[in-house]
Amino acid sequence: MAYNLSATFLIQFNTKEVDAGLENADYIFANEDEADLWGKVKEMESTDRKDIAMALAKFKKTNDKRKRVAIVTQGALPTIVVSYNEAAGEYQTKEYPITAIEADKIVDTNGAGDSFVGGFLSQLYQDKDLDKCIEAGIYLSREVV
Repeated sequence: MAYNLSATFLIQFNTKEVDAGLENADYIFANEDEADLWGKVKEMESTDRKDIAMALAKFKKTNDKRKRVAIVTQGALPTIVVSYNEAAGEYQTKEYPITAIEADKIVDTNGAGDSFVGGFLSQLYQDKDLDKCIEAGIYLSREVV
């Protein structure tokens, strides 16, 4: 299951419902605002998005037989990906650079996050590796912007 935090007001006002969804998620997607607010709602000491991505990856999971992957997009800043295998107690963190788009070529950023998720899932469905999934997400979100 993939879960997109998708809206800050849900994190703020429907925390229990969001947490219930997260417990079942193998893949969690968040943009920088959603990640920041989730960390704040969870009263994390650190505001570093790598730490927040790690906390999302390590969040309670119903099925510990599959790893969880937390993905935090940050606009023009690198995308943070944390893979966590609870059963093995192993995690891996990786950042994926984003090539900046010239300001005069940016039309609208609405839908960029959803496009990222769509591109990612299109490759995951085809059993592509994580790098290919992230690459497709970045590509499609750039096209939308």
